[in-house]
Amino acid sequence: MKVINISSVEARKEVLAAIKRKIEIINNGDLAEPIYLKKVRIASKTFPWLEGVSFTLTAIFCDEKGALRGDLAENSKSMDSGIIFGQNIESMDISHLTKILAELGGNAEPKETPKKSNSFFSGILKKTSNG
Repeated sequence: MKVINISSVEARKEVLAAIKRKIEIINNGDLAEPIYLKKVRIASKTFPWLEGVSFTLTAIFCDEKGALRGDLAENSKSMDSGIIFGQNIESMDISHLTKILAELGGNAEPKETPKKSNSFFSGILKKTSNG
Protein backbone atom coordinates (compact mmCIF):
# COMPACT_ATOMS: atom_id res chain seq x y z
CA MET A 1 0.00 0.00 0.00
CA LYS A 2 1.13 3.52 -0.78
CA VAL A 3 2.37 5.59 2.18
CA ILE A 4 0.26 8.72 2.65
CA ASN A 5 1.73 11.90 4.09
CA ILE A 6 -1.12 13.01 6.35
CA SER A 7 0.30 16.53 6.68
CA SER A 8 -0.24 17.27 2.98
CA VAL A 9 -3.25 19.14 1.64
CA GLU A 10 -4.05 16.21 -0.65
CA ALA A 11 -4.08 13.69 2.22
CA ARG A 12 -7.85 13.80 2.70
CA LYS A 13 -8.48 13.16 -1.00
CA GLU A 14 -5.95 10.33 -1.03
CA VAL A 15 -7.43 8.64 2.05
CA LEU A 16 -11.00 9.01 0.75
CA ALA A 17 -9.98 7.58 -2.63
CA ALA A 18 -8.25 4.65 -0.88
CA ILE A 19 -11.36 3.95 1.22
CA LYS A 20 -13.57 3.97 -1.86
CA ARG A 21 -11.17 1.63 -3.69
CA LYS A 22 -11.32 -0.77 -0.71
CA ILE A 23 -15.14 -0.66 -0.72
CA GLU A 24 -15.14 -1.36 -4.44
CA ILE A 25 -12.74 -4.32 -4.04
CA ILE A 26 -14.62 -5.84 -1.12
CA ASN A 27 -18.01 -5.48 -2.83
CA ASN A 28 -16.86 -6.56 -6.29
CA GLY A 29 -17.48 -3.12 -7.80
CA ASP A 30 -20.64 -2.13 -5.88
CA LEU A 31 -19.87 1.08 -3.96
CA ALA A 32 -23.44 1.39 -2.64
CA GLU A 33 -23.33 -1.92 -0.73
CA PRO A 34 -22.54 -1.19 2.94
CA ILE A 35 -19.38 -2.49 4.57
CA TYR A 36 -19.91 -3.21 8.26
CA LEU A 37 -17.22 -2.05 10.67
CA LYS A 38 -16.54 -2.90 14.30
CA LYS A 39 -13.72 -0.81 15.70
CA VAL A 40 -14.17 2.77 14.47
CA ARG A 41 -15.18 5.10 17.28
CA ILE A 42 -15.94 8.71 16.43
CA ALA A 43 -15.34 11.50 18.95
CA SER A 44 -18.11 14.00 19.63
CA LYS A 45 -16.01 16.91 18.37
CA THR A 46 -16.46 15.52 14.85
CA PHE A 47 -20.12 16.54 14.97
CA PRO A 48 -20.30 19.84 16.91
CA TRP A 49 -24.11 19.81 17.00
CA LEU A 50 -23.94 16.60 19.06
CA GLU A 51 -21.60 17.82 21.77
CA GLY A 52 -20.70 15.26 24.42
CA VAL A 53 -21.85 12.28 22.37
CA SER A 54 -19.54 9.70 20.83
CA PHE A 55 -20.41 7.21 18.13
CA THR A 56 -19.27 3.98 16.59
CA LEU A 57 -19.22 3.96 12.82
CA THR A 58 -21.13 0.78 12.06
CA ALA A 59 -21.24 0.83 8.25
CA ILE A 60 -19.84 2.78 5.32
CA PHE A 61 -20.95 3.03 1.69
CA CYS A 62 -21.07 5.54 -1.17
CA ASP A 63 -24.22 7.32 -2.25
CA GLU A 64 -25.33 7.68 -5.87
CA LYS A 65 -23.04 10.72 -6.31
CA GLY A 66 -20.00 8.84 -4.96
CA ALA A 67 -19.87 10.61 -1.58
CA LEU A 68 -18.74 8.50 1.38
CA ARG A 69 -21.57 7.95 3.86
CA GLY A 70 -21.84 6.09 7.12
CA ASP A 71 -24.23 4.84 9.78
CA LEU A 72 -23.37 5.99 13.29
CA ALA A 73 -24.53 4.30 16.49
CA GLU A 74 -24.42 6.36 19.67
CA ASN A 75 -22.12 4.98 22.37
CA SER A 76 -24.62 5.18 25.20
CA LYS A 77 -26.40 2.73 27.41
CA SER A 78 -29.45 4.95 27.80
CA MET A 79 -32.81 4.03 26.32
CA ASP A 80 -32.88 7.09 24.07
CA SER A 81 -29.57 6.40 22.32
CA GLY A 82 -29.88 6.41 18.58
CA ILE A 83 -28.48 5.72 15.17
CA ILE A 84 -27.83 8.23 12.43
CA PHE A 85 -28.17 6.62 9.00
CA GLY A 86 -26.39 7.85 5.88
CA GLN A 87 -24.34 10.62 7.50
CA ASN A 88 -21.85 12.31 5.15
CA ILE A 89 -18.49 11.35 6.64
CA GLU A 90 -16.13 12.82 4.05
CA SER A 91 -15.51 15.90 6.21
CA MET A 92 -14.41 13.85 9.23
CA ASP A 93 -11.03 14.41 10.79
CA ILE A 94 -8.22 12.68 8.91
CA SER A 95 -7.52 10.54 11.98
CA HIS A 96 -11.02 9.02 11.74
CA LEU A 97 -10.64 8.45 8.00
CA THR A 98 -7.35 6.64 8.55
CA LYS A 99 -9.05 4.46 11.21
CA ILE A 100 -11.65 3.50 8.61
CA LEU A 101 -8.94 2.72 6.07
CA ALA A 102 -7.04 0.64 8.63
CA GLU A 103 -10.15 -1.38 9.50
CA LEU A 104 -10.79 -2.06 5.81
CA GLY A 105 -7.20 -3.15 5.25
CA GLY A 106 -7.58 -6.49 6.99
CA ASN A 107 -10.23 -7.84 4.63
CA ALA A 108 -9.91 -5.65 1.57
CA GLU A 109 -8.82 -8.30 -0.89
CA PRO A 110 -11.57 -10.31 -2.56
CA LYS A 111 -11.77 -13.81 -1.17
CA GLU A 112 -10.89 -16.52 -3.61
CA THR A 113 -13.13 -19.52 -3.77
CA PRO A 114 -11.00 -22.57 -3.06
CA LYS A 115 -10.79 -24.91 -5.99
CA LYS A 116 -12.47 -28.18 -5.19
CA SER A 117 -11.08 -31.24 -6.80
CA ASN A 118 -13.61 -33.81 -7.76
CA SER A 119 -12.08 -37.02 -6.44
CA PHE A 120 -14.20 -39.20 -8.72
CA PHE A 121 -12.98 -37.53 -11.92
CA SER A 122 -9.41 -37.10 -10.70
CA GLY A 123 -9.30 -40.84 -9.95
CA ILE A 124 -10.53 -41.67 -13.44
CA LEU A 125 -7.98 -39.30 -14.98
CA LYS A 126 -5.15 -40.93 -13.04
CA LYS A 127 -6.26 -44.41 -14.15
CA THR A 128 -6.58 -43.44 -17.81
CA SER A 129 -3.30 -41.54 -17.91
CA ASN A 130 -1.40 -44.46 -16.32
CA GLY A 131 -2.78 -46.94 -18.80
